[in-house]
Amino acid sequence: MTHNRRFRSLAVLLPLTAALLGGCSSASSEPGSTDAAACVDATLPNATAEELVDVLRPRGDGTADAAEQNLVDQFAASRPAQIERVEQSAVFRSVPDGGDAAFAGAVCADTRWDDINAGAVTLSPRAERGAIVFAGHGYCEAYEQMLPAAVSTGSWDDWAGYTVALIGARRSAVDAAKAAGRDFSAEQQALEEESRAYDAARQHICPQFG
Repeated sequence: MTHNRRFRSLAVLLPLTAALLGGCSSASSEPGSTDAAACVDATLPNATAEELVDVLRPRGDGTADAAEQNLVDQFAASRPAQIERVEQSAVFRSVPDGGDAAFAGAVCADTRWDDINAGAVTLSPRAERGAIVFAGHGYCEAYEQMLPAAVSTGSWDDWAGYTVALIGARRSAVDAAKAAGRDFSAEQQALEEESRAYDAARQHICPQFG
């Protein structure tokens, strides 16, 4: 596994970068459903700041070298500040009791999380849920940070507008496939899964955003 592959896999957790278990059927993604419950432990309390930050901890492939050690050292040095940042986040402090678990249970059956268990990223079961929850928090924090500029430019002023703007590329991919007469089931599934993730984040992690 190369360093690029490992950290590209982590980067998909960041919604502003690209948007981030395996073995789960995508047939059901409703909270509390049998399939969803099999993906993650939906009974756990909300993630701690440490758990969210540690999702991005560099994980090696067993062949440690100087470059990898440098990444580990950089993470260790920045970890306290990152934990403090999360703890001070209005989104983190406002998550309703059980919100993280509800979000994870709502989306974990989707195929978009497969890399977590496919070997691209090796995490514990608790961290797998943390990785999914990390993405949900990212959607909410991005909304909070982007809202003032979006309102000032007339781009959008609510969660619905934010979602449309952020998943526009997915919609364009579906439209392009249709126009080309190609099978667009993969593009349609990606659109539906990303839309579901944004909706679930707003519902469970940051309901204050309406």
